[in-house]
Amino acid sequence: MIEREPVEASGRAPLRRVRLIALAGLVLTAIAVPAIAQSPTDYYLTRSDKAAAGLLEQVEKYHLGPAVSTFRAGKYEYSYNEISFILRYFPNHPQALVLLSELCPKWKQPGRCDADARFQRALQINPNVADTYTIQGMYLQNTGRTDQAIENYKKALERNPVSVNAHYNLGLAYVSKKNFEEANRHAQQAYALGMTLPGLRNMLTKAGAWKPLPAEPAAAPPAASPPADAPSESGSAPK
Repeated sequence: MIEREPVEASGRAPLRRVRLIALAGLVLTAIAVPAIAQSPTDYYLTRSDKAAAGLLEQVEKYHLGPAVSTFRAGKYEYSYNEISFILRYFPNHPQALVLLSELCPKWKQPGRCDADARFQRALQINPNVADTYTIQGMYLQNTGRTDQAIENYKKALERNPVSVNAHYNLGLAYVSKKNFEEANRHAQQAYALGMTLPGLRNMLTKAGAWKPLPAEPAAAPPAASPPADAPSESGSAPK
């Protein structure tokens, strides 16, 4: 992401750089996960699948926290191992993908930190989730591929036109391209949808491009239909 401040990211809440907790090592992997998952699971199915929900609970309990504390400590290899474990079971886990998008540019180990391939797997397991495209867009933007990031944010908005995160990050991308008209358009929508981070607004204000959009005129109410027993224009009531 171009703006150096947290941007919210979770499958259920606005996208923000994940700050979790951590614990080290792959030693726990043998005891952390019940042997119910033999193949990758769509993270978004856990809302309706009890077995998948139970697996997710175990994976997050033992590996999501450790992924972040080791990331915070600069122990990128340990963090990557934890992230990789989560994505093995849930390839489109949003918090793990956000961590990956932050970790790979810092770790600078392209031979091992295979973020591009990970995002492809995440999209293959469910190509209809707006947040996956948004998170990948953030990663592309962080790695200097702004044009590709813009396309990702557009794909996110095709799937969820009211995604505050897609609008906000697309606004940031357009600012970096100095396309202030489009940046302002998406900024206005992001803030109207509830974005609280001030960074994009501040950038546009500094550039003299912050322009609230005119309010759309209210639609005229439909003409009221006469009651069924009201007299017609000829003066006779229906029988």
